[in-house]
Amino acid sequence: MARTSAFREIHKTCRRNLRLQSRSWQERCGRSTKDFDQFLRESFPSAKAICSTAPEVQGNLRVEDVGEWSNARQIDVAVVRSPLGIAETGSVLLSEEELLVNTIGFFAHDIIVQLDPKVIVPDIHAAYRHPYFREIAYAVLMTGPSGSTDIGGKTVHPAQGVMTLTMIYGPRNNHAGEEGTK
Repeated sequence: MARTSAFREIHKTCRRNLRLQSRSWQERCGRSTKDFDQFLRESFPSAKAICSTAPEVQGNLRVEDVGEWSNARQIDVAVVRSPLGIAETGSVLLSEEELLVNTIGFFAHDIIVQLDPKVIVPDIHAAYRHPYFREIAYAVLMTGPSGSTDIGGKTVHPAQGVMTLTMIYGPRNNHAGEEGTK
């Protein structure tokens, strides 16, 4: 019972901090590929190049076809799965393992991050215990579109990088071939 309560509190904190960081989140986009495709069409109606490195989603641009790091700017929507979320900051961990081309996380116009709620940790201290910080050459904690405030106090989002970051909570589907995978 106490574990369930702590689990709910971590998710509540994470959602609150996501909103504070000008990011959106979805509890789920349905269970099937069809539901996710509909979510993409409704959320990003002008997107032409959708590149997914998440095993559950197939875009229309293969990451292998991106090639050079600078070609990532042709991506309208990138879909990735994060191995870790941080409730305290509303951040997600992305690495060369998830991005495959590191610049996808910054050059794509919009990014959708799939996150299994079971991998959300309470704070940055717990996050830095993740093995990626010891074993992977490139790892970044992403908190969302950057913002900048001018002298007059007007905030501009995004100042650089992705235009939007959408977090989708949903467990990883490890059963290839079942509905919800492609």
